[in-house]
Amino acid sequence: VSQPRGIYVPNAFTPDNDGTNDVFVPVITGERLKNYRLRIYNRWGEILFSTDDLQQGWDGRYQDQNCKRDVYAWQIETMYGTEKKMLTGHVYL
Repeated sequence: VSQPRGIYVPNAFTPDNDGTNDVFVPVITGERLKNYRLRIYNRWGEILFSTDDLQQGWDGRYQDQNCKRDVYAWQIETMYGTEKKMLTGHVYL
């Protein structure tokens, strides 16, 4: 029996090392997704972060440098059964 899936994606995070909201990571419930990939883009479409690990999130850094306060686009690609899904949105850092 499979459980229904839910994906909660925060719209802001604060990577200031205070232990609260330091990493941007979607929260996924229910059965394990197949072919998961999370990407973060800057306003020019450059990929700043990419992972296929459900537990790994973006720490607000690119090439070992802190990114500036701004709005960044995110994209999640995954499979629900045999159907490929693409979710998109924005996050404020």
